[in-house]
Amino acid sequence: MSTAGVLDTGGDPTGKLSGTESSLSNWAGPYVTNMLGMGQALAQSPYQAYQGPLTAGPTAGQQAAFQGIANLTVPTSIGQAATTAGQVATQAGQMGFDPTQFTSQFQAPTNIYQAGEGLAGIAQQAGQMGYSPTDFTNQYQTPGDIYQAGDITSGYQTPGDIYQAGDITTGAFTPQAAQQYMNPFLQAALAPQLEEARRQAEISRVAQAGRLTRAGAFGGGRQAIMESELSRNLAQNLSDITGRGYAQAFDAAQRAFTQDQARSLQAQQAQEAARQAQGTQALSAAQQAAQFGLTAQQAQEAARQAQGAQALSAAERAAQFGQTAAQAGEASRQFGAGFGLDALGRQLEAQRAQEAAMQTEGQQALTAAQQAAQYGQAAQAAAEQSRQFGAGFGLDALRQQLAGAQAQGALGRQELQSDIDVLGEQARLGGQEYALNQAAIDAARRQFEEERLFPYKQVQFMQSLLQGLPLEAQQRSFVEPSQFSQLSGNISAIQDAIDLITRGGGAGGSGAASTKEAIDAAVAAGQIDQATADAILAGVS
Repeated sequence: MSTAGVLDTGGDPTGKLSGTESSLSNWAGPYVTNMLGMGQALAQSPYQAYQGPLTAGPTAGQQAAFQGIANLTVPTSIGQAATTAGQVATQAGQMGFDPTQFTSQFQAPTNIYQAGEGLAGIAQQAGQMGYSPTDFTNQYQTPGDIYQAGDITSGYQTPGDIYQAGDITTGAFTPQAAQQYMNPFLQAALAPQLEEARRQAEISRVAQAGRLTRAGAFGGGRQAIMESELSRNLAQNLSDITGRGYAQAFDAAQRAFTQDQARSLQAQQAQEAARQAQGTQALSAAQQAAQFGLTAQQAQEAARQAQGAQALSAAERAAQFGQTAAQAGEASRQFGAGFGLDALGRQLEAQRAQEAAMQTEGQQALTAAQQAAQYGQAAQAAAEQSRQFGAGFGLDALRQQLAGAQAQGALGRQELQSDIDVLGEQARLGGQEYALNQAAIDAARRQFEEERLFPYKQVQFMQSLLQGLPLEAQQRSFVEPSQFSQLSGNISAIQDAIDLITRGGGAGGSGAASTKEAIDAAVAAGQIDQATADAILAGVS
């Protein structure tokens, strides 16, 4: 029999999947719904801006340092020193040494030798002349104001307010300090919270007793257990409220103590810095006073040395001039005595002696004129040396005046640098105060941000607890197969069995045996049921 037109229907005898629905598991549904509600509430809440200050702003110390630097001016001593130096330069430029123009002091004598005159008279005078040698004496006299070395001593005196290091200490946060800084009204602040907790517990107890009464279990063991649990929860709640209150009070006391200690430490550091600056200024002033005293002593000693040197030089020159005059006089007397002796030896040659006398007289006049010219030249040289010494002494005075102006300018620069150092230290301390204020502002802002993010972190923590848990439940819906679908499925299975039988017969096997084996294999595989297999075998046979 042919079944090709009947069996090719494509039906599914087992039914079809109509849909799949996914939902949360029953045990996780309330938890996830609550978590999503909290997240939605946080997402819809408005932005909370930080209302506190963001920066500390300049401190009083910094503002004072800025104002001090703006008010700095060049010390007047520097301007005075510059004026003095300019005046010294002007005076030095106006000074000049005009050298003396030396002239010849020689004057020709009027009684110069004339040949043939006065020989007889000179010969007569020569016979009467005699030489007596002069006794030379020391012409030097020691000056009364010769230099005597003075004592140069240090004028340095150690200042009485020199810096002595002090002790900078801070206190310890002891239980006594905690009690001192804690809120004295803590019990009063906790009392309303504790009373409210007791009131809520009483409300819960009354509500619980009402439910037990309605359930007919009032006064039983279950009520005792529930009231015991309620009392335990109340005690735990009261303990939590008290613990949090005391913990917050302790933290606030510790922060207040730390702030007080920081302010005390800052005040001690500022006082110590001020004492250091005062000691440094006193030591610098003492050193400068000693330096100026030593410089004054050195200048006075130099002046006394110059005065002694001048007196000694004048005495030496006076002695030298006196000795020279005595030697000249002695030479003249020796010459006169010699001339007399020649006259006595040449009495016989009167004419020649007279001529020689006239020649000698002329020579003496000439020698005297030469010596007078020489002495005049020496006097001019001495006067020129005196003028040169005076000019050099004036230059030395200008040099000392210039050195004083330079010292005055250096003092002005030191004064300016001292002011700058004080302002710099003031600015540094102001910067430390600014850093402390800024640190307090940053800490307050971080605390605000942590408190603002705390609810979000709670929702994230609730979400993290669900990681790895089976939250999803799936429900599948199937449609029961119709009779037509079942018939189509059977026809399809029969067609497969017939095809299998046909392929088996074509292979050369036994027809009946091969057909039964193929149908049994189809039944075993679940492709057709036993009734369909029996119908097929009956039709084949």
